[in-house]
Amino acid sequence: MPAGVDRTAGARRAAALLADHPRVLHAQVDVEAGDAGRGRLVARLTPRPVSTGGAERVAHLQSMYELLYSKTDAPADPAFDVLGWVSSYDGAQMDPAALHEWVDLTVASVLASRPARVIELGCGTGLLMSRIAPHCERYWATDFSVAALRRARRAVPEVAVARRVRLLQRHADDLTGLPGDVDGVVINSVVQYFPDLDYLRRVLSGAVHAVRPGGTVWVGDVRSLPLHEVFHASVVAATSPDAEPAARAAAVFRRLAFDQELVIDPAFFTGLVEELPGVAGVEVRPKPAVHRNELSMFRYDVLLHVGERAAVVDVPWEDADAYATPGALRDRLATDRPDILAVTGIPDALVAPAVSDWEAIRRGTPTRPWCTGPAPEDATAHRLTRLADGLPYRLRLGLTAGRTDGALDAVWVRQPGPVLWSIAVPTGPARGPLSNRMPPGPPSSDELAAYLRPWLAPDLIPNAFIWQVAPG
Repeated sequence: MPAGVDRTAGARRAAALLADHPRVLHAQVDVEAGDAGRGRLVARLTPRPVSTGGAERVAHLQSMYELLYSKTDAPADPAFDVLGWVSSYDGAQMDPAALHEWVDLTVASVLASRPARVIELGCGTGLLMSRIAPHCERYWATDFSVAALRRARRAVPEVAVARRVRLLQRHADDLTGLPGDVDGVVINSVVQYFPDLDYLRRVLSGAVHAVRPGGTVWVGDVRSLPLHEVFHASVVAATSPDAEPAARAAAVFRRLAFDQELVIDPAFFTGLVEELPGVAGVEVRPKPAVHRNELSMFRYDVLLHVGERAAVVDVPWEDADAYATPGALRDRLATDRPDILAVTGIPDALVAPAVSDWEAIRRGTPTRPWCTGPAPEDATAHRLTRLADGLPYRLRLGLTAGRTDGALDAVWVRQPGPVLWSIAVPTGPARGPLSNRMPPGPPSSDELAAYLRPWLAPDLIPNAFIWQVAPG
């Protein structure tokens, strides 16, 4: 009898978890007669309708931003117009110091190659344009919002700069009338609003064709799919610290289900070397920030290098476990002076508290309090960028493929050496979907079983999953 009660309770738990799956509208799990008198669990599921209205989503966003930017007064500093940058943790305006750091790191990365002719797709209020355009001969900036472009114009009032800048109302996939020989295309903090990966591929294809060989397509602030669950768990831990374990887990799943932004696996971008003609190499980069916030922890940047593919350089990769501290890495560089030192799986202490939140929620244990803000002692990516100061090395910093804890890869190349982006990085295990955008059709039984496995004992995972057509 107790076993039957446990089986029934397990069925209710499985049904509740399945109902929180982003592609499930309704779930029911029944205990049916099985072999040896043991109940067999059967899940009957109704799929959640999949929205395919990409054009409708873009139009909705356009209307929303027209309203947002036209109904709010211009800021005191038009070159730092951060309207709409709201924290997911408390709903308030993001910390200006953290936003200044984010902007400065982005601008420095774009200007590192000294581009003279630049196109920016989705310029918003001109945060980047006002800082990059003064260093360029010509700058073309587009946005789908007329109100945003009006605010961006205020960010470049100087006549000398304004003569170099041309503002155009365009959707991101429309490069009509723009030059085809620029040094770089900037697409920053925009792709999360794209409807799907097909739209993103179209935008990137147009951007690559607009860049001369040797130039760069710079894609910034991409939301990370490997850290998607960790991000939402960190928000739940921060906003509902005293909630019951089951309620916190359900809240994470609800946030995942209703997250309307495009969240992308870095593997999508690394695969463009094979998929998109003109892409010579790809770099996926973390932001080397010292402020702990959702921009520095759960987003990454991508550089698509344009031109003919260079020969790929294979190097021996060492595991980060071989080095007890970052100081040991510097000692290796200073003492052994290797031509190339490549280390994979370096733990990112900036992300670690959020990873712990997710693990605690999955275990049903309390989360430890932590807060956003400056955390220089934990900013692993930042520390790695300074590690070889005074030594003749260049650094390529990346994300360890296949990891869901924000681990980092680092390659130090002794000068002179091969082009950094030509160095092959570990690929990691396949993760499945490349974005959170729901594909047509329901998930497979194997996918659903894998989804339930962290939460249920093996004998409480349904033996069968049956999909039913939604009424109407």
